[in-house]
Amino acid sequence: MLKEIRYLISSFLSFFIQISLVVFLNILIKNENLVVLISMVLVFVINFLILKFFVYESNKNTKNQFSNVIKISIISRFLEFLFFYFLNELLNYNYMLIYFSILIISNIVKFFIYKNVFEDR
Repeated sequence: MLKEIRYLISSFLSFFIQISLVVFLNILIKNENLVVLISMVLVFVINFLILKFFVYESNKNTKNQFSNVIKISIISRFLEFLFFYFLNELLNYNYMLIYFSILIISNIVKFFIYKNVFEDR
């Protein structure tokens, strides 16, 4: 199966998990910003494992990959949250639609970034 297809499958899975977490956590916490932030953190480890073992089937050093993915994730999650926060405040629109849009764009960009981390060159 092509990496692009596996990445697409993993993205849908990750997206579903993340959105489900947001919905569930929002019932418990009632703070949209905190809920999105918590869901981002929880999905991180799942994403790494899926990328390493399913999407790229990588044999490279796990420690180095994890370190690189942490850096990429911190930057991307920070930017996702920043975009979410400002768009949510500015538009005062359905926060799930805003978050949905941000995640789609972010996942497309990250596919190309992660190729460099996981693929053997």
